[in-house]
Amino acid sequence: MMLYIVPYLFYSLLGLCGIFLQAEFFSFIEIFHTKPDLILIFTVIAAIKTGWKNGGLAGAVMGFWVDLFIGGYFGVNIVVFGCTGMLFGFLAKRIKLNFYPGHFFSVCAGTLFSGFLYLICLNLIGVGLPWLSSIGGIIVPTAFYNAVLMLLAMPFIYLYRRFRGTKIAYVDLTGGGIILTSNNTPVDQSVIKRKKSNRKKRERIEKLKKQNRHNDPRQNRGNEKISSQRSQREKNTGTKRRKKKNIVNKRDQMKKPRSKSYERSKK
Repeated sequence: MMLYIVPYLFYSLLGLCGIFLQAEFFSFIEIFHTKPDLILIFTVIAAIKTGWKNGGLAGAVMGFWVDLFIGGYFGVNIVVFGCTGMLFGFLAKRIKLNFYPGHFFSVCAGTLFSGFLYLICLNLIGVGLPWLSSIGGIIVPTAFYNAVLMLLAMPFIYLYRRFRGTKIAYVDLTGGGIILTSNNTPVDQSVIKRKKSNRKKRERIEKLKKQNRHNDPRQNRGNEKISSQRSQREKNTGTKRRKKKNIVNKRDQMKKPRSKSYERSKK
């Protein structure tokens, strides 16, 4: 169970930190009257690192917190960030994006894609926004700001990769948990798949055992036999105790003092 809970808590904390920094810190550092979208950056990097399933789930989790705290139409950010994570996780398998320029271009493209998708979702709901002003005044400046942040963050990412010690290498939301590595050892995907398959086998075996315990007539018969055997043993022990008492009583009667007439006849 913890293999499922801990990764979701990790991305929830990451999303809350991103929302706090966007609201408090980057509100003082605006470029073209726009703030960076840290949640989108986290979603795209998570998707590139972990694949389309984890990328979509990570985006949906962080989008939930954006909808909850920032406001707006609830569910739109869940769909937007979830679809963005799935798309870039899928593209990372087809195109090599897990390097520094790949992160830069994927964040720019992800910002543009999520902005267009956000406008489409609002139009489907019935909230029409002007396309040209929103693209030129919000989406493109946000993409530029995100690209600048990625350029500034690349040295820190490089140092984190070169750091020799235990560090987070892979966060799996589909049951693999958080995988730590030491001394820059690469994460083997076959090991993750093996862990998942072993966990699923254990869960299936436990479910089958529980079902067999409740539904197996043989086991019920066995329980009935055991209970009948216990009752027979109790009955046997009861009869044995009664027999012993009867024997003891007879002995006591035999040991009673004889009458005087009997003694006189003997003489």
